Amino acid sequence: MTERNTYFDFVKGILIIMVVAGHCLQYGFGSGYTNSEAYFDDPMFRAIYSFHMPLFMLISGYFFSLRGKELSKALSKRLTTIGVPWLFYSATTGILQALCMNSLLSITLKDVLVHLCSGLWFLSSILLNCCLIIGAEAIGRKFHRHLDLGMMGLIVVLIFCVPDHYFPATHKFMYPFFLCGYLIRRNGGTLEMPRTSALKQVAAALTLVLSIYFFRRDMYIYTTGIVPGTLSELSIEQFMRCVYRFAIGFVASFCFLLLCANFKEAKNKVFKVVNTLGRHTLPIYGLQSVLLIILVHLLQVHDINLTHNYLIAAIETLLILLICECIIPLAKLHPLVNVLITGKGSSRPEATFTPKENGKEVLL
Repeated sequence: MTERNTYFDFVKGILIIMVVAGHCLQYGFGSGYTNSEAYFDDPMFRAIYSFHMPLFMLISGYFFSLRGKELSKALSKRLTTIGVPWLFYSATTGILQALCMNSLLSITLKDVLVHLCSGLWFLSSILLNCCLIIGAEAIGRKFHRHLDLGMMGLIVVLIFCVPDHYFPATHKFMYPFFLCGYLIRRNGGTLEMPRTSALKQVAAALTLVLSIYFFRRDMYIYTTGIVPGTLSELSIEQFMRCVYRFAIGFVASFCFLLLCANFKEAKNKVFKVVNTLGRHTLPIYGLQSVLLIILVHLLQVHDINLTHNYLIAAIETLLILLICECIIPLAKLHPLVNVLITGKGSSRPEATFTPKENGKEVLL
């Protein structure tokens, strides 16, 4: 039996903790704090959002391989493993939000489309990126083997040409990271960093800290987008802001991967817990969205507005992760529920392997 590669499990486990913690910092103190948008200036929030989603997408692209595969089957697999949970969680969160606001009967088609694009945008972004890569690969296979690279590069150029109101900025921001991960694996490279000297580890840590330190409020993809107006209105300042945003995403991601290499040989209980979370990133991402809506509603109903407190956010994060880990094993008991919750059609555990070992794929 092939030995598990726990390196990526550990990295993804840390990242999904960041996702939940970031959302608790944003929504876990009540509507007063959330509406003030003070979380954008929070150091911990800034540290998390400077690179956690770019690294997630980098890893997703890395484990997306089309070599020797029928494109139709690859697309079908993504529609099941990503598309089905995305639609399920989008519908669940949308209905739950409408019930909390007593607006279920007034939902319009526009509301549904907006929620599909923005509600659980990371899942729809992965699915979209898979489709774009498959489309480019199809063109390359039919016409010329290098034409697919041209198509992939053209999409990157279009990112800076299409206004955000036609194509969501979050989705455009994620594509270069997914593409980079995909091309690294396709060309025989690896994202699995080796253990290095203490000097290199210190240099990586300092680089990561400095990158986060210079990440300002206007660097968030949520606050300034990529092309907020028309292309003619794109200023040099906005262009440089985008360049820095992509640069910090890549630099911080690779520094974080390098630092995580120090835990390759760890066998303690904390490491095992983080690995378990890393194997359940997709269902945790979906379930925590549902749980956060419930938390926000409870805070609002009871008119609770808490002051900013890292301890409160930490407790909320741990409780959400614990509830998710209680639900996931129950979901695996029924095939249909398992597909909806985890995107997997079988309760048989799936491991994360290095591409060089057997080519298995893991998306989240």
